[in-house]
Amino acid sequence: MNMRKKIIPFLAVLLIGMASCDKFLDINTDPSDLTPGEGSVEDAMLPALEMQWVYIGNGTGTYGPLCYNLQMGITGTWGNIERLIYGADDGAYLWSYYTGGLRNANYLYKEALKNDKKYYMGISQIIMAWHYSEIVDRLDKIPVKQAFMYPEILNPVFDEGQVVYDEIFKMLDDAIVNLSADGQSIYAKADIIFGGDVSKWIKTAKTLKARYAMRLSYAPGKTKAGQADIALAALTGGLQSADDEPKIAFQDASNAWSWFYQATFINPWRPSIFMMNLMQGFSDPRIPVYFEPASDGVFRTDKFCTTGQADGSLSRIHPNYVAPATSMYVSTLPEARFLEAEAYVFKGNYPQAENAFKAGVTASLEANGITGAAVTTYLAQFKPFPSNEEAAQKLIITQKYLAMFIRTTEPWLDYLRTGYPELDWAGSIDGLVNNHPPYRHMYPTEVRTDDPNCPAAVVDPGTDKIFWDKK
Repeated sequence: MNMRKKIIPFLAVLLIGMASCDKFLDINTDPSDLTPGEGSVEDAMLPALEMQWVYIGNGTGTYGPLCYNLQMGITGTWGNIERLIYGADDGAYLWSYYTGGLRNANYLYKEALKNDKKYYMGISQIIMAWHYSEIVDRLDKIPVKQAFMYPEILNPVFDEGQVVYDEIFKMLDDAIVNLSADGQSIYAKADIIFGGDVSKWIKTAKTLKARYAMRLSYAPGKTKAGQADIALAALTGGLQSADDEPKIAFQDASNAWSWFYQATFINPWRPSIFMMNLMQGFSDPRIPVYFEPASDGVFRTDKFCTTGQADGSLSRIHPNYVAPATSMYVSTLPEARFLEAEAYVFKGNYPQAENAFKAGVTASLEANGITGAAVTTYLAQFKPFPSNEEAAQKLIITQKYLAMFIRTTEPWLDYLRTGYPELDWAGSIDGLVNNHPPYRHMYPTEVRTDDPNCPAAVVDPGTDKIFWDKK
């Protein structure tokens, strides 16, 4: 059985145990009795951790940002997220990473450290870095230096956002070192993302490093050119082909469906007016790949949260993206090229920025089955390439938004960082309660109530921003 393509039911059971038990593994076997290879502790942990990371982190964790950035909405019952209502516990799912994927990655790291298994250490460090970025990018100050020091420290200090990012970069750099170590091995079947190919894990670490470097472009004490230098240096060893993309391919079988399929089974997703108009304005050939036409064959949508929408009267998200066997991604080749393009803009190198921009657009089109003359025609409308920073950034981030359709949370974070694309919530959502999605989330009620180190200031999600959101 090819475990990179097939998700077997025991992983789902193990995930439940990982999220609910006091220890990572709730099994009757004494881990000290297991031997290296197929039966080692690390080999038992790794596939479940990777599945939890991709399925929960890049599935459940994407719903709010996908609504906020107007890439999709639902046709059924609407809640707080869809109407941009700020909830006191909107950030609870992020905090749950401390007792879920982040904790489990930390546990794997400690086990691998104890047994000197550097490849497992490196993979766990990448997963930890990703989790910390997701939490800090929505909550701001969070524990990192004293996290997971129980029982010595029951209430860890909440570190400043920049301190958290310093730790994220250290984790990724250390991961690259560990994954480059000689005399190490990894059981290929335990790695359901890359099948034990550590060179691709290194490319993932470097691409994430570039992502996070660009995230800090406008952060206090940073310069755009300096962050661009970090990103460009990392991307030389980052994702180079679609085969390098960190993802899990799900299957059309019970206990093996993608999260996107399960999320859309009852309430189908459909495109926003904003996204449909944006793509139609570019005569985007991905429209019939991203969306299904309405019952009369026309691509059409309406404001979200509007009543009386008959089944079949509006376009829906195409099964290409929400089918049971949909792949779920951590990063993509187009993202890497768009990061490169924006970095070159910050360096004032517009010819190189244009080359990377065209490579990013082309990678997205080709990933969606669009090749040849259609690619040339689509790219032609972007000539001449802008020769000033703001116009170039707007073009790059807008096309990155389209290329990253239902892939990760990056389009929403890009919007917070850059202001692009210029989203129109009033024109896309009926009955808005707030005119803008939350810039950040409040700490969950339980944390605010029980943790004496939780920042005391009341967070206003409509005005308070993450430390790097300073453009």
